[in-house]
Amino acid sequence: MKFFSADEKKTTELLMSHVDEVEATIKVFRKLLFAYLKGDETFRELIHEVHDAEHRADGFRREVERCIYRGSFLPVVREDYIMVAELTDKIADRTQLCGDIIALEEPLIPSELEEQMRDLVREVEVCFVPFSKLVKLENKSDKSQVTEYINRIEAGEQRVDRIEWNLIAELYRLEDYTLDQKIHLRSLICAIASIADCVEDVSDRMLILLTKEIF
Repeated sequence: MKFFSADEKKTTELLMSHVDEVEATIKVFRKLLFAYLKGDETFRELIHEVHDAEHRADGFRREVERCIYRGSFLPVVREDYIMVAELTDKIADRTQLCGDIIALEEPLIPSELEEQMRDLVREVEVCFVPFSKLVKLENKSDKSQVTEYINRIEAGEQRVDRIEWNLIAELYRLEDYTLDQKIHLRSLICAIASIADCVEDVSDRMLILLTKEIF
């Protein structure tokens, strides 16, 4: 197990707080999408909560990078820590983009696809959970636990891919919607699914960091 200096402990705590705010961004986005599908006008208020959570996440990301600049961690892994923070923040950025598409563009979502849209965002949220646990894992030298979390992230991303593929296939089979409407909704579906891609990307970077056995 790696022992942290006081500065490194503070930076690690900031990383955990960063992950918490990114997760909060995803949770609020889920509420926003569910409200939108129900025709509940509160989705217009929830977009502000999405932005607030993303802004807080961005603040933690900056603090992490400042701590690393001031000397937290050995030079050989500083870039890895920064990349983990940057890629984690990208998850919140992508989630905010999805919220903006709904709040500003109000895409037409056919009733036939509503439950699959709910499943899509649920699976994105589920995919993020093992990443959060991986970051907060106290004993990162526990290879079996690390492997379990990585495998759960990969499996979650694959489930998201399947839902995305089925949604798009069904969307283009609908006859009562114009091509423009289909393309518009497809962009939202792909954007939501890409959140899981971002989770997998940062988990890959975490694994690179962990293989150096200095985390």
